[in-house]
Formats: sequence, structure tokens, C-alpha cells
Amino acid sequence: MNVKKTPTSVNPQTCIGCGTCTLVYPEGYEMEGVLACPKKNAMNKEKHTEAIKECPVDAISWSESDEPLTP
Repeated sequence: MNVKKTPTSVNPQTCIGCGTCTLVYPEGYEMEGVLACPKKNAMNKEKHTEAIKECPVDAISWSESDEPLTP
């Protein structure tokens, strides 16, 4: 059984809950209360990269535990 995880993580200590990531990649991020949360199986590398770049507080990063995405 191949279960995919999210390739990014959001630092809850840094996230300000602005929702920019959900606007950039709504299929990849959702708000849980006042924090952003990556959705599982959202594997669009370009969109994740855009969300990482657009985050105003650099709260999103690539997860080191997951395998890299292929385009």
C-alpha cells in the first residue's frame, strides 16, 4: 500500500494564519483554526514552491522526511 504524505510542513510557531498559502494553492493547504495546514496527497511541486515563496513569514518548508516530488 503506497500512502502519500504532504511534501511540505508549516511551522506553527511562525505561521500567522494569513491564508496566503490557501489562496495560492487551495488544493494543497487549508486553515485549521488560525493555522495553515498542508493537505495530504497534494503533490503539485510548482504550486508548493509558489506557496513557500509567497508565505510572508517563511512558515512553510519542504519536509525532510518525505521523498522529493517529481514534476
